[in-house]
Amino acid sequence: MNRQRRTSELAAALFTLLALPGVTAAQASSSAKPSAAITIQIDPWMTSARKETQQTRVARSNLRALNDALEPYRMTYADLNDGERAEIRNAFANVLPGQHFTMYRINSPQAQAIAYLALGPARGRREHRCEYTRQPDPTPAPVQAGEPIGSSVCSAALDTMSRDAAWIHTAILSLSRSGGGHRQKSAELDDLRAMAERARGIVVETPRCGCRTGDDADALLTSTREALDAVAASSVPAWMTLRAEHVQRISKLSDSVERSLLRCLSSR
Repeated sequence: MNRQRRTSELAAALFTLLALPGVTAAQASSSAKPSAAITIQIDPWMTSARKETQQTRVARSNLRALNDALEPYRMTYADLNDGERAEIRNAFANVLPGQHFTMYRINSPQAQAIAYLALGPARGRREHRCEYTRQPDPTPAPVQAGEPIGSSVCSAALDTMSRDAAWIHTAILSLSRSGGGHRQKSAELDDLRAMAERARGIVVETPRCGCRTGDDADALLTSTREALDAVAASSVPAWMTLRAEHVQRISKLSDSVERSLLRCLSSR
């Protein structure tokens, strides 16, 4: 009888102990198994081409253009590793600043420029991937000052830069008093930053392709930066800040630069 009573008391004490919150939490934490986190890197360009919308049609068109440009490399965009795809996306942003892959349809020269900027010469890339060993190429003859180099790449670059100059011409006029629908100042500043960046790209790249634009490209870069600084420091919108003569100067300079670039392109 005493043994049964002690057994009952022991069982009651054990039940009371198990009912305590700390003990229950400890049991739950000890029985829980650590879970491994799995990270999957998703390519934004591949996923953007799946659904049927206007943007996906542009994305598929751009992927086709890139695949054509990658044909000399004997691969497609889907064949590239994650690092190479990231280089392609960075090259797209450098060749076409301010543009979106799902909204801007690239042409063949632009696709070739993106591939070259990201991956370098096709032959060198193929040999690097295949661990191909060969004798070093003979030392090339020195390039004379102003001599065009990389004809196909420069043609693509000149085409892009001429479009950039045309865009600057249109964008600056939209910020004038007679430009029509006025937007928020943040959007105006974004446009002015893009103008200055594209003007800078023209100044940097044109000499490399043996194209001379005189002093207009430098003046365009200076004028777009002055306009950006003026609007950034002002408390009113761009159309109230920029003087008409400043807008007209950028408009004329961008038009002149575009025509010079087109002449260089047509002479190649």
